[in-house]
Parts: sequence; structure tokens; C-alpha cells
Amino acid sequence: MYFFCACFFFGGTLNVFAKEPAAELFSKANLYFQKEEYDSAEKVYSTILQYDSSLAEVWFNLGNVYFRKGELAKTILCYERAKKLSPADDDIDFNLHVANLRVTDKIDPLPRIFYLQWIDTASFWLSSDDWALIIVTLFWLLVIFLLCYFLIPSVVIRKLGFFLVMITLLLIIFSYALAFHQQNLIYGTERAIITSPSVYVKSSPDEKSSDLFILHEGTKVDLLDELNGWKKIRIANGSIGWVTQNTFEII
Repeated sequence: MYFFCACFFFGGTLNVFAKEPAAELFSKANLYFQKEEYDSAEKVYSTILQYDSSLAEVWFNLGNVYFRKGELAKTILCYERAKKLSPADDDIDFNLHVANLRVTDKIDPLPRIFYLQWIDTASFWLSSDDWALIIVTLFWLLVIFLLCYFLIPSVVIRKLGFFLVMITLLLIIFSYALAFHQQNLIYGTERAIITSPSVYVKSSPDEKSSDLFILHEGTKVDLLDELNGWKKIRIANGSIGWVTQNTFEII
């Protein structure tokens, strides 16, 4: 029942679509999903993404389709792409967590200092658009407080204006730092999902090199380097090795 319910965190409307026929396509795909016609839903969602791949709602719903079809790697790939576009969405986080429970590889991540974990969490309190809106709003408040400080002769108002200027400036720096950190976490390192049922990770970019460990579909990896059709990868516990480029798909 746990996995069954997870797939019903399902986008009902696509606000970014203001024009037809895109909105019609999205509604049509949703209807196919509700009727459990998953192949048809997959086709329509994929058609939408051919025209615009920056729609988190479509990636999310396509991930739900693949979840119902039992295609784990594609499910996680779609959820990860949705999360990349909408990192503060709780529904995406929940469904991604549920899908990851089915991944064969249970890899313990490297321990992280507590204050860095706090910063990571805080940076995802809001989406990048929300952080941008807050920074712009704080900037205009800063301008108003500066005008109060320089233009109003009252000593009390000027002291209050100076205090508010300092507080607002600190909030701008704090908000910008969290927004920048969020973008660095999302885009700083190229990541991929293993799509092959299983793949041996090699010690060097050579088929004859020794096997270090094995990964299974759905596992998330960092991409570090490339050489002659091979990719150097790193997994959550810090282990590094090489795999061929046809074994994964970039998020």
C-alpha cells in the first residue's frame, strides 16, 4: 500500500502552460494515467517534453508512469530531473524516496559535518525562484531604509533606518548565500542514474581492467571525468571507478 499510494502525488494542472495545445496534451496524458493506460500516458508526456524539457510537473508525472510500469531506473531519472527543476517540492522528494527504497544498492553516504548538513537543508527551504523574489524584495527594502536614513532629519528615524539597513543587508547576504549554495548542489557536479540492470565498475577505462564493485539500476552517481567512451564515476560513499557511457543516463 505504501508504494501504491506514493504514485498518487500527481500533478493535476500544469500552470506553466498558458496556451493550447500543450495544456490539452497534459490533461490528456493525466487522463490516460487515471485510466491506467500507461503506454499512452508515457507517449504524451514524452511529446510535451520534446518541446519543453524544463517542466517539473511533466517529469514528475512521467516518473509516476514509469513507477507503475515497474521501470525503476527511468522512474528515478524522471523524479531526479523534476527535483532538479523544483528542488523544494515535497511530493517529488516523497516519491523519489519511495522509488529509492527499491534500488538494490544500499550505499551509506560519507559523513558530513553537522553545520554543513544544516546549510544544505536550509538552502532547499525555498525554490530558486522564491529565493530570487526574496532577494529582490529585500533589495528594495534596503533602498527605502537608505532613503529614510539620508533624507529624514529625525535622529530617531535615522538610527532606526541605519539599524534596518544593516539587518536587511545581512538578510540579503544570507539569502544569496543559500540560493547560491542550492544552485551549486544542483548544478555543481554532473550526476547520472545507472540504467543498466547491473554494471561492473572498473579500476581504469579499459574492459580488461579489474572489477572494483558492481552497481545496479537506479543508483545515482557523480560524473567526474571522461576518456575514450568511458566515464569516471563516484558513488555516495566516495568510491571511484570507471563505467562505459551506455550504462547510465545524465540527470
